[in-house]
Amino acid sequence: MKKKLLFIGSFLAEKKGTKGIAEKIKERFKDEYNIKLSSNKQNLFYRLYEIIRDTAFSKYEVVNIDVYSGKALTYAKIALIIAKLRNKYVITNLRGGKLYEIYNDFPKKLEFLKKSNKIVSPSLFLTEFFNSKGFNIKTLPNYIDNTNFPYKRENIKKHSLLWVRAFNDIYQPELAIKTISILKQKYPDIHLTMIGPDKGFQKSSEELIEKLNLKDHISILGKIPNEKLHKYFHNHQVYLNTTLYESFGSAILEAASCGIPIVSTNVGEIPYIWENNKDVLLCGSSEIEFANAILKIFESNKFGKELSINARKKAEQFDWKNIKNKWINLIDEASNKKEKNVT
Repeated sequence: MKKKLLFIGSFLAEKKGTKGIAEKIKERFKDEYNIKLSSNKQNLFYRLYEIIRDTAFSKYEVVNIDVYSGKALTYAKIALIIAKLRNKYVITNLRGGKLYEIYNDFPKKLEFLKKSNKIVSPSLFLTEFFNSKGFNIKTLPNYIDNTNFPYKRENIKKHSLLWVRAFNDIYQPELAIKTISILKQKYPDIHLTMIGPDKGFQKSSEELIEKLNLKDHISILGKIPNEKLHKYFHNHQVYLNTTLYESFGSAILEAASCGIPIVSTNVGEIPYIWENNKDVLLCGSSEIEFANAILKIFESNKFGKELSINARKKAEQFDWKNIKNKWINLIDEASNKKEKNVT
């Protein structure tokens, strides 16, 4: 009989166009485990209701709770309390890039995590930070299916840039837009494609584009299904990652797998995984720094090719075949301990 698992988090692939790691894990393990996801509701009230209902009444042996900041942190705490009351084995998975800031400002807010049976995180940065604060966290990297993001550097549009994140303040879409304003002075044919769901900042981004007279230089495409993203990675010259926080960086990993040279802010997990001037270009959160980094790629095909090849090599380290057993060991260890407690 398959082991029953419950994954708590925000699973909005149908609405966002991009599958989260838990949604992918469920597909990967459909033959090994019976995994229930909670919740796929976009409305916050219905999401909370569904999380409480499933944690309190569903049949499962082990619960994996994704931990982010904001309201998601409250949902995670509620789910953990209910699961512990039911004597379930609880794995908390630290995924929010701002969690270290929350701990620095309000450490008691995260003390509930210590009630977990196991704490993991895809982030070396978060693992190192919280272990220095007395937690016991193991690293469990996210994975990528490199076959879904094949390496290809042909038919590239010259002076084309790609940005793939949500229109949210955390991902700083305005930084990408202002960077185009600078580059336009030297490259009148510059063009930026922006892909991602609106999280409250698309309108202000559109207004900034209008203000800077960039309507002919920037296209906003909205959300694109994850399985179709590789087409955009393949035909653009540079990928921009303008995030303020990063707990792992799956978007960077997908871009790297396709070989598009990456310019990124130097935050969170990014410098733990990626090496500056070898497989990415890292810089601060200013449009001038981004523009100068992009110019290095525009003006040296050799350098751009080196970044491309090295980025793909790094991405291959996170292929599913290298990560699968880590998940199996985690789940089986949890299940075995649960069975011992029951007996």
